Amino acid sequence: MTKQTSSISRLGKTRLIHGLPIFIYATALALGMIAFVNNPERSVSFHYERAAERWVGGESLYEHSKDSGHGFLYLPQAAILHTPYAFASAISGWPLFGDLLWRLFSWSMLAWATMRLSSVIFSDWRDSCGVSASTNRIDWRIALATSMLGLSCLRIGQSTLLMTAIMLLCLDCWYRERYPLCAALAVLAICVKPLAIVLPMLLFVVTPKTRKPLLFGGILALAAPFVLQSPTYVWQQYVDCVAMLRTASNAEVIAYWAQPFSMLSQFGIDIPSQFLHPIRAAAALVVLVIVMAATRNLSRSRQVLWLFAWTGIYLMLFNPRTENSTYALIGPLYGWYIAKAELESRRIAGWFAFGLLILTMGSHEIGKHFTPADGSANWLAPLCCCVLTAMLAIEFLSEMKQTQQDADDLPSCSR
Repeated sequence: MTKQTSSISRLGKTRLIHGLPIFIYATALALGMIAFVNNPERSVSFHYERAAERWVGGESLYEHSKDSGHGFLYLPQAAILHTPYAFASAISGWPLFGDLLWRLFSWSMLAWATMRLSSVIFSDWRDSCGVSASTNRIDWRIALATSMLGLSCLRIGQSTLLMTAIMLLCLDCWYRERYPLCAALAVLAICVKPLAIVLPMLLFVVTPKTRKPLLFGGILALAAPFVLQSPTYVWQQYVDCVAMLRTASNAEVIAYWAQPFSMLSQFGIDIPSQFLHPIRAAAALVVLVIVMAATRNLSRSRQVLWLFAWTGIYLMLFNPRTENSTYALIGPLYGWYIAKAELESRRIAGWFAFGLLILTMGSHEIGKHFTPADGSANWLAPLCCCVLTAMLAIEFLSEMKQTQQDADDLPSCSR
């Protein structure tokens, strides 16, 4: 083989690897779209479209959900944001057209946001591992992990995808110290899905420069609906929204939810309901302490990683209404862990994390073979998440220890 032929071969291989993440995201999008069109009855995005129609018509958004805790479980702003998709369905004459646009936009945003923040995180990791090759070697692993956990969410059209994308972009802005835009994206994430509130709360505490923008953005977001509809109507929606959130947050610990308390209930261990809120509050305090330690001791890119990691872990384990599809939020986190293991030549750790990823993706289908007939198979995803949490804790402690050792090795004059 000549040098020219060898160079062309390497160039072709590089281009193939470079395009592999986009191919993975596009394939997942196509599969999700096909699955939705073939079985649209299993979609949840019709709740968003119905709410958008009710908003435009001045009807109650929470007529059923404020008492049942099911249905439209979002802020009025989410209905406003979904009106373009509702109009698209109405104008096209095809009821599914708006839903398809919603999925296309959400998935495209998630793919872009994941690739954008991954480039930030792995610029530091690659240097620390002494790897000079392109991050293309790990990009496809992140795309695969994100797509595997996001596919179910894409199929049903859950807003978790767009919320995750906005959270990732928010942290990208935080890394670049664009705090007003960071705050705007944090508020927008809450408007898409209230579950995102944990991230802006952490940012508010650990980054003083985000406090004023977050407060201003929150006030602006709350006031905006009054400009678009009758003030009396909007106020009533807020009153009903508070009632809905109270009902939803007090959901009983039943096996349907894919979170640890439900998992323990499935195994015959019932935690008294009066202990649940104190446990969640204690866990939130632990997460805050960990994040504060990260922001004070680690490099900026690692701070971004751990901000997202511990936010995602907390939401998966302590949100009372976590579903199997909600685990799409930590798809990028699985990808980052697997990619870091590849960079550090820790193949066993990488394959073990990939095994957890597969079990999480197929938690219901796999878990049902090990679940009694009268039980629910939604225990496997939280179990895998608990194992991932332990693995991340080891990684975090290792990074903190290494940072301390590096600081101790510095000459006193350079400190």
